[in-house]
Amino acid sequence: MIYLGIDPGQKGGVASIREEVEVIDMPANPSDLYKHLYIIKSNSEISGDNIFCILEAAQVMPKQGIKGAFTYGIGYGKIKACLDILEIPYQEIHPAKWKKEYSLINKGKDASIKVVQQLFPGIELYTPRGRMLDGRAEAILMADYGRRLYVKTET
Repeated sequence: MIYLGIDPGQKGGVASIREEVEVIDMPANPSDLYKHLYIIKSNSEISGDNIFCILEAAQVMPKQGIKGAFTYGIGYGKIKACLDILEIPYQEIHPAKWKKEYSLINKGKDASIKVVQQLFPGIELYTPRGRMLDGRAEAILMADYGRRLYVKTET
């Protein structure tokens, strides 16, 4: 089984978990996202693996502004279109739901990075200059959340 996690937004990320974790920053161009997901989907078909995605549900942030909210909504729609076109099953999950699984409610982005480092040691979540790649961390946690959901439904 291949589990995907997508943290939408400019600083988001796309993660996949199979035997190992792979993660990239959210591509700025939707066609690049499509190509990335196409490769994952093709690999799942070759290996005979099923695929499932957790997509963080869209929500407008306070003080975001109309233009920012509109732009975010368009980007979110493009992500959903990529998943639909590739026939990748997905579930939209609100942040509070998946964050509760990792005790991250009301905690900063650095807390997500710490959880990922505990669960998946060796994954680099900082740039060479020390900037946090929290979108990557949260995408990984969403993929892992999908895996946990799948395991719970199997037992």
